[in-house]
Amino acid sequence: MSEPDDARFRPGDPAPDDGIGDGYDPAPVPGFTAPQPYSVEMDDGERPQQPASTPSRHGPSAPAGPAGGHHPPAPSAPFSTARPTPARPARRSRSSWILVGAFALLIVVQLVGAAVSRLGGDEDPPPVGSTTGDVPDMAAVWLLGPEDLTEPEDGDEFARNPDGAFTGPQIIVADDAWVVAWQTESGSGWRTAGIAALDPADGGVLWERPLPGVLCADHAFDGALRCLHEDGGTWVYHQIEIATGEDTVTVETSLREVQTVHATAEGLVAVGPADPAPHAEMAGFAPDGTELWSIDVADLDSAELLFSHVYDSDGDPVLERPRWRDLDDGLVMLWATPGAAIIDPVTGPVLVHHCRAGTAQGDHYLCQDDDGLHRHALDGTITWSLPGARLTVPEDRSDARPVAITEPVTNQFEIVPVDWETGQIAGPATYRFTQQPGTWSGIVLPPSAYTLADATIVAGDAVLVALDPVTGAQLWTRPLEGDGYVFSVVQVGEVAVIDAGTHAAGLDLASGELLWTQRNTGDQLAGIDGLLVSTGYEIGVMEVP
Repeated sequence: MSEPDDARFRPGDPAPDDGIGDGYDPAPVPGFTAPQPYSVEMDDGERPQQPASTPSRHGPSAPAGPAGGHHPPAPSAPFSTARPTPARPARRSRSSWILVGAFALLIVVQLVGAAVSRLGGDEDPPPVGSTTGDVPDMAAVWLLGPEDLTEPEDGDEFARNPDGAFTGPQIIVADDAWVVAWQTESGSGWRTAGIAALDPADGGVLWERPLPGVLCADHAFDGALRCLHEDGGTWVYHQIEIATGEDTVTVETSLREVQTVHATAEGLVAVGPADPAPHAEMAGFAPDGTELWSIDVADLDSAELLFSHVYDSDGDPVLERPRWRDLDDGLVMLWATPGAAIIDPVTGPVLVHHCRAGTAQGDHYLCQDDDGLHRHALDGTITWSLPGARLTVPEDRSDARPVAITEPVTNQFEIVPVDWETGQIAGPATYRFTQQPGTWSGIVLPPSAYTLADATIVAGDAVLVALDPVTGAQLWTRPLEGDGYVFSVVQVGEVAVIDAGTHAAGLDLASGELLWTQRNTGDQLAGIDGLLVSTGYEIGVMEVP
């Protein structure tokens, strides 16, 4: 975590010449004092927002390792009200007391003004997640667990990420079916064991198919899945018809091991684990299973940037928490701390370079590094840079909407409007978050952003901030109950559904008005084709009040 000089916020001291904050005015400080600076020696632009394994609300805990879905900010620790007894001060002169009094009055005025700015009015609205009074249970249209299938064994669970990526979607969506994978636990950990197709209308099981170690790309193409599975030490390519679960193509490959896969219309990319880093297999396959290319990742320039051991400091570097993003021209991004690879599935990798908070934007992509925020063309060329800026933790999807932040004071992140074509700051900061260490990680995380059709929701510091999706102007703010932990934010109609853990709340997207609060009887909430969907240990469709 960076620890920039905070001289710009100390009366009478010159502002440091660090490039941070050029071109904009700081937002008001929230209505409380900042915590003591908390510093870590770890990249934070790509930090997950919760641990990979958290207790399930309705069944066994998810396995350690990759977990699907976007993870929102870890909760903020409560402020302590304890005060140490000060030593008796020396007698002050009258002029000293006048200065102290004036300074105290200034602080009070700032805090009151900040509180109004922070909440958007003189009265605090009820926090999201507040459960005062009777709170009804959320009703399910249908909801099922792995025990409702016939092939999984007792204790099996739905896999969080059928593609093997850290945050791949749990459900592969096709026109008339949702495909999920289940996994089983063995002495070496959890491993996928098969796939099943569900009817999204009623949860009916259309077919089940055991396939040990199966990994399937997160998109269907022409009504078919593209998958790899291990059969007696041989990795087999499958193209599977979603309507029937039957193979239309089956080809044995030369792959020795596979960690994650991704597909476009032109083909499938498979990447193996570190062997050891920076060595790893990477190969591309045509839709008919023909191998198009195969390389050792170590042969790429800067290949070491794809491997790290941030989350296992005593271990060897691995392909850590890989995520896939789709770009224009048939290209894909493989983002793995602390770098990214741009890959053509037909011809192979294009380049590897340093990249944190990798955010795809179609004909370009955004990355941050120690120098700031950069826009890259698809050939890796930097088209503009914004020193001192960074991104909120991006949502794990290819069409995530970027939100720029700066950190003028350690652990205080400001939302700043940016002209994304020119890379220029377009106005004053609109909001400041004062983050505190998460209760799970003990790490100060930046805010997280959620891309909805009608708003961008930024979550952090136990508050939600809604931004206009086009202009980036602040629409409204809303406090969060307690720790302020958010699992997900989903748009259903004109409502933003906030998954706050055991409870869900509906907010009017236009005003932020709290419409309803219910106990979440599903698992983590997601949005698919306008439906509110439970993902996690149980999968199903939930009713929206």
